[in-house]
Amino acid sequence: MSNILKQIEISLKEILSDIASTYNLNKDELINKYLPDTVDKGKKIKKSKENDTNVVIEKKKRGRKKKEKDEIIKTYEYEYQNNKYLVDENNNVYTFDLEHPVFVGEKLIDGTIRFKQ
Repeated sequence: MSNILKQIEISLKEILSDIASTYNLNKDELINKYLPDTVDKGKKIKKSKENDTNVVIEKKKRGRKKKEKDEIIKTYEYEYQNNKYLVDENNNVYTFDLEHPVFVGEKLIDGTIRFKQ
């Protein structure tokens, strides 16, 4: 906590102690009710209007959310030496598995496939 916040907390504890002794109340209950020690760095306390309780509000992450990359590649069916393959617009050749295709090589200009080593 910063020095200013510590001074404020000390002053508030003194005020609550005076109130407790004046009205014959339990000092610790007052301090726990109005100065909860759950205040951590990066958290704010907001007083709820409905039921008179303290609500701790945590800071949210800043910035944009990262988009999940679920890449869908447009392909067409290509048959080479009696086997079916999927070929994309960059002439990359994949196995003919629509759910989990695996890169197998590159389609050349003459229509043949150069398989990866």
